[in-house]
Amino acid sequence: MKTKQQFLADLETYLDDLPSETRINMLSQVLIDIEQNPTILSENTLDYANKLRSRYHFTNFKKKKKFSVLGLMAKLFVSFWLLAIIAIGALAWKFSPIFKVDEETQRVIVLGGLIDIDGKSGKVKIFDQVQISDNNQFTDSFQMNMNMSSEVDELDLNFKTGKFTLKNSPTNEIKFDCKLSGPFDQKMIEQDAELIKVNFASLDGATCEISVPEGKRILLEGVTSQLNINEPLFNIYIEVETAHVAITPAPEHDYIYNLELEQGYIGDFKSADTSFATEIQVRLQSGTIVTK
Repeated sequence: MKTKQQFLADLETYLDDLPSETRINMLSQVLIDIEQNPTILSENTLDYANKLRSRYHFTNFKKKKKFSVLGLMAKLFVSFWLLAIIAIGALAWKFSPIFKVDEETQRVIVLGGLIDIDGKSGKVKIFDQVQISDNNQFTDSFQMNMNMSSEVDELDLNFKTGKFTLKNSPTNEIKFDCKLSGPFDQKMIEQDAELIKVNFASLDGATCEISVPEGKRILLEGVTSQLNINEPLFNIYIEVETAHVAITPAPEHDYIYNLELEQGYIGDFKSADTSFATEIQVRLQSGTIVTK
């Protein structure tokens, strides 16, 4: 049988997590109980402590776990690998398929489209950067010289994927020199009193050099493109989803730039403060707009 001091000392360790005032009241009551019933000292101290805690509506005593460096390292190690597995699974889902080759369409897709190589159109997309190759597989060609009279002041070009070089025409004629992924159809050209429309949207790709008369306007609308604009003396309006646009301004010529890009990079462009300047408007979802 333990002495009263030993019993109380052991008992206090099992009440240590309780408020101090409550603990003192409980120990005072235990002293009274021992005086009335000394056989309490022969009981298992932990069992008695749990009965006492229950009497005061507290839960049973739970031994505090000792801090373990090895245990902490083990938990961190398991957590790291769980997070790594979840991250790899999420990336695999987001960027699936990891690698896909379609021989029929001549297309290679890597990491769910982060890298997309289209053999038919000649388009190579790496992240947000687009490169259109001079595709030697484009065996169909299209050449056109069309006079743009004073009434006809705009050319609209619609396409799916294309690489276009825009430059000045020395005459009043608009000129096309193109390689196409498929045969040209006369229905691709429409003309009215003020407008010429060229529609290459039914083709997988096109590579063109286009000469535009001074003071006229050209509108290009498409999905993916690479555009090189050389010293334009004509107004340009571009609306493409993904593109790389490189602009070389003409020396000592005024321009007004209206450039909108949701994701990508825009170089340093300065607009002139005059209403007589040539307008260049570019609207892209992703890509780059730079000056040479």
